[in-house]
Amino acid sequence: MSGELLGPLDSDLGRLLGQIEHSGTAIVSLGFDERQIGHAMAGAGAVVGKTENSPILAVSFSSRKYGHRAPEGKTALRVFVGGARAPEMAEMEDGRLVEIVLNELSGLLKISGEPVYTRVAHWPRTMPQYYVGHQGLVARIEQRAARLSGLQLAGNAYHGVGIPDCIGGGERAAQRALDGKDAAYGV
Repeated sequence: MSGELLGPLDSDLGRLLGQIEHSGTAIVSLGFDERQIGHAMAGAGAVVGKTENSPILAVSFSSRKYGHRAPEGKTALRVFVGGARAPEMAEMEDGRLVEIVLNELSGLLKISGEPVYTRVAHWPRTMPQYYVGHQGLVARIEQRAARLSGLQLAGNAYHGVGIPDCIGGGERAAQRALDGKDAAYGV
């Protein structure tokens, strides 16, 4: 991604950026009549641990979290699959992906029948994988990037994948650009 983009400008920077591996996810959004779901679904959702050997990473009970996400009498779920556990799912054919998700969810949430709404979003290569040594790699990337006048790096690949991390990184990059600073990277 960024390595492919910046590689022609600086091959060493491109190579360093290419060392940050990315996995992908798919999000399967499902809608059901409330009576189709036998589970109480108390809470906002669930994260599924690796030891469960499930293709599901997490499920958000969207209409429980945000009442406006589904019409009266309906339940909206967002199911996250793929990641480093099963990267192929980020690009899997929609029908097969929905079938796998429904098979898994039906037992967990006591779902009967087919969803009244289905939508799939694919996000391949969007989640950086922070392996041991990531901070050192990012420091080397930032040192190398500072050599390209006016270039600022921001995004989830560097200092955190959360929304606040990304907003903060973007704000810092914008401030560096406004200040005319090339080498002032950091958290």
